Amino acid sequence: MKKYKYFLIACSFLSLPFMSFKIANGYDSPYIGTIYPDNSFKKLQEVSAESYLNGNNLQGYKMINNPDIYVAKKILYKEKNQILKKYIGEYKALLWSYCKENKGQNIDPNRQVYFYFSMKKDDNCIFAQMAVVDIETNTTVYVRGNKSYY
Repeated sequence: MKKYKYFLIACSFLSLPFMSFKIANGYDSPYIGTIYPDNSFKKLQEVSAESYLNGNNLQGYKMINNPDIYVAKKILYKEKNQILKKYIGEYKALLWSYCKENKGQNIDPNRQVYFYFSMKKDDNCIFAQMAVVDIETNTTVYVRGNKSYY
């Protein structure tokens, strides 16, 4: 019985950091404790997505020369899949691979990000590049390149 009490006490102490994070940030979100929590309520001093791309190296993102599709936008992270569906909806395999990307990563859907996507279609293949950059921390959250044959 004593071991059970000690176990419960230990669990209580381990949960304290998560409770204090919630109290310190002053909002309730199911994404408490994420690396990139909700910042949609903040007014950030950002530049346009295009200006940011021209002035920074995005650690592995290389825009495709003369792309058929090019997107550079400031968005909330949850809008990423809607934008992809709009531009590459007809390429089901490519759309699926990019929409499933980053599942389970610690990004709140209401996080402000820069979203970059470029795609070029050749005779029998598609070259695509995508990058997501956190605006508040100026961190490249992820970069992905793809070459698909059809």
